[in-house]
Amino acid sequence: MKWLRNITTSYLRFISGLVIMALLTPFVIDHIGPDGYGMWVIVYAVIGIISLSDLGFATAAIKFLAEADSRSDRERDEVAGSLCIVYSALTLFCLAVVLAVYHFKLTPVPDIFLMLGMATVISMSCCVHRAALIAAGRQDIVNWVNVVGSIMQATLTVALLSNNLGIYGIALSHSIFLAAQSVICVPLAIRHVGFSPVFHNPVRHIMVIARFSVWALIANTSFLIILRIDPIIIEKLMTLEAVAVFAIALKIAEQALLFNKQFSNALMPLVSRLQGSGDRARRAQLLVLSTRYLLAFSVPMLLLLAVNAEDLINLWVGPAFSEAAVLLEVLCLAVLFSTIQFNAANVNGMSGYPQLVAGSLFLAATVKLILTLALLSWLGLIGAALATLTAFACCEASANVYQACRITLLPIRTFFNRSLLPGFVCSIPPVVLALATETHETFFSLLLVNACYGAFALFLFYGFFVSQEEKKTLKVILTKKEPLPCLLSTGS
Repeated sequence: MKWLRNITTSYLRFISGLVIMALLTPFVIDHIGPDGYGMWVIVYAVIGIISLSDLGFATAAIKFLAEADSRSDRERDEVAGSLCIVYSALTLFCLAVVLAVYHFKLTPVPDIFLMLGMATVISMSCCVHRAALIAAGRQDIVNWVNVVGSIMQATLTVALLSNNLGIYGIALSHSIFLAAQSVICVPLAIRHVGFSPVFHNPVRHIMVIARFSVWALIANTSFLIILRIDPIIIEKLMTLEAVAVFAIALKIAEQALLFNKQFSNALMPLVSRLQGSGDRARRAQLLVLSTRYLLAFSVPMLLLLAVNAEDLINLWVGPAFSEAAVLLEVLCLAVLFSTIQFNAANVNGMSGYPQLVAGSLFLAATVKLILTLALLSWLGLIGAALATLTAFACCEASANVYQACRITLLPIRTFFNRSLLPGFVCSIPPVVLALATETHETFFSLLLVNACYGAFALFLFYGFFVSQEEKKTLKVILTKKEPLPCLLSTGS
């Protein structure tokens, strides 16, 4: 089944990237120092903001290509043609923004920014082809491109740092493979999904897509503010060394967030197809099952990560960054609240209510920004972490879950009992065991013991919360047959 293949390769891509990040980060810090690492974090954050010059069309492209593909090849090709026109203009706009930022020296290291910025421009010019692969259910191809590219990028980074190129070497390797991974999607889209844009009445499609992209832009901007604004604020109010300490905790938490997001991202085109067919019942079933299984993995992982934060930081980057441990504990809880609403946000956005997702993220970003500025001078770095936790819990999770249940006519109580409760209940015994475990002396011991605890949580979930009816229903949904009627009424 292609949906399971997409999910599997998404996790493979993520795990390979996680391993590379784990091995590469200490090497990078050793070669460029905490201040140099803090500088790299700031430049990378600015590049993330520049990527918003796609104006939200990246998310819209996947949604409308998937919906059109569920109706006819002709409509899909017309949407693709319209998106090609849009992205030609967006690429020029992105280029102008990059050149303006470079010319007026709005970043600490303009040359490095220009290098990364030009790679971002090339990447944007190929976005339609990447979106076409994902919308057609071939996200596995994109994932394999990223896996191979990440390994080659890490190899080049090590070689350049070993030759004392410093932060310029990191930027060069990142730029080369960001551009290369994007360009390779062009022939792959033509070969595997028959990408052949038709430029017939593009204005009609562009207007419809643009209305959605406005909300996607607000959502993406808000999400990037939540993830990327802290290093920039900390650098202004504190020091580059403080940026590096916070960045270590943030990097781990962000990887955990993205790890959990792989599952919901792979199901995004499926939600769009169900929206295209108007099947509300199957969207409700998908919301329950996808959140249920996502939390069965993510809740024990995040709680165990929080419990072992101090050991992980000390074994990974050394005692010099020990202050990052308590930050990581708070950020893990923030990621947990965000994970709860991932699939709910997909249902809202891909069911024709992108304003709901954009509104919740905009509110979360606003609360996050205000609280960070207020708490950073009072509580230090922990204030920024608490601001993130408050924003995710009070603004993002509650709003999206409520709206998704309302859209799919799913009772909140059903969502709580069948989607949230199992993962949390099964996490209690492993977390108690982790708290009773002595300090780990090696990285291998830390991973092995906690992998066993996580497997124990999954064993409890499978043994006590998965019924035969539920297994059949999940299989039916993924194979696009008629849904079983017993899902929301059958107990576990």
